[in-house]
Amino acid sequence: MKASAEELRPLFLFEHLNDEQLAWLSAEGTVRDYAAGELICAEGDFAEFLFVLLDGEVSLAKTVQDDVVQLTRSARPGVYGGATQSYLGDRIEQTYQHTLRATAPSRVFRLPGGRFAIAVREWFPMAMHLLEGLFFGMSNTRQLIDQRERLTALGPIPAGLTHELNNPASAAARSSAELGERIRTARRRLAELATSGADIAALVAVQERLTEREAQIRRPMEISDAEGELSDWLEDHEVEEAWEIAPTLVTGEFGIPDAEELAASMGDGLPVAVRWLADALEISQLEAEISEAVKRISGLLTSAKQYSQLDRAAYQTVDLRELLASTLTVGTVTARSSRSATADPASPPRTSAGSSPRSSPPRRSGTVPGSASTSPGGSSSTGTTATSGSSPSRETPGSRSCCPWPTRCLPVERRR
Repeated sequence: MKASAEELRPLFLFEHLNDEQLAWLSAEGTVRDYAAGELICAEGDFAEFLFVLLDGEVSLAKTVQDDVVQLTRSARPGVYGGATQSYLGDRIEQTYQHTLRATAPSRVFRLPGGRFAIAVREWFPMAMHLLEGLFFGMSNTRQLIDQRERLTALGPIPAGLTHELNNPASAAARSSAELGERIRTARRRLAELATSGADIAALVAVQERLTEREAQIRRPMEISDAEGELSDWLEDHEVEEAWEIAPTLVTGEFGIPDAEELAASMGDGLPVAVRWLADALEISQLEAEISEAVKRISGLLTSAKQYSQLDRAAYQTVDLRELLASTLTVGTVTARSSRSATADPASPPRTSAGSSPRSSPPRRSGTVPGSASTSPGGSSSTGTTATSGSSPSRETPGSRSCCPWPTRCLPVERRR
């Protein structure tokens, strides 16, 4: 089905074209009817047609991760979408940048993208050069600005982060070196016990039981008294350097009842068994220290990575609790403010948000970048924030504005 020149003339998109140009459009394009809810073009598909609404109503949407963000909806004849950048040719990937759908029974004029590109080049050569320069110039400028802002955002982080990483890294290195020495000593003592015929199985059972035992919360004086009592008991049973190993044993929840049980099963091998047990408990403590240090390093790097957003997509579903926690961590590293800040773990909820190259602290209200406007030259841009809960925006055929698409916000449609 063809659209006559007289049917195309009232449309604002073609209002300044002459009769010859309107006749050319009528000959090159076709008209198709779409039912309510029918898809006109899908984002990401090859940009085959420029679509111009003749009658009915259409909506413009864009996919943000797993969300379909409805940018706007209009019933104004002449609103357009589809292959709006086909005049740029093969210098860009020619795909639909948005999804166009009929929300009511609609008649749509379809002009092949290649023919639309010819019309723009031949009928508006000056505008063509201006649009090309604007598109590529803004793209290059945006890329340079993004890179600069990301580097600027990371600027104050490395110095403080290096200092924070040094502490757990040094602790892990010290613990690792001491761990190797303790393991070698424990092997020698275990070999000595095996040679003397001691009950190794009973000794290992005591060590396993102490490892699984939960640590008690005791005051410093109680710990000191426990260490003194255990040290005296060990000295009475001829254990050398009892004052040195008693703190390790008490930290491992080893008490006098455990010592008496061990003495009954070890006999003359008690001094060596106690020393081996102290080494085994210290090995467990050193392993815990190394694990804690590595977790601290990993946490700092994760916070810096989350804060900078360097390897994240432009839009993603995020947890504002995590963003706040990483911001507080990095802020503490860089600022070392005397004031403390805490985040309520019960709020805020997960939301969809755009990662900012400035790496600024996340906002508490979840927003999705979304609204698009289409200029008369055909390029589409995004930037208006779509806030959950806003009402749909419609435009009547009688209203006029410089932009065919209203820029008010629409609710987010989540695909489950």
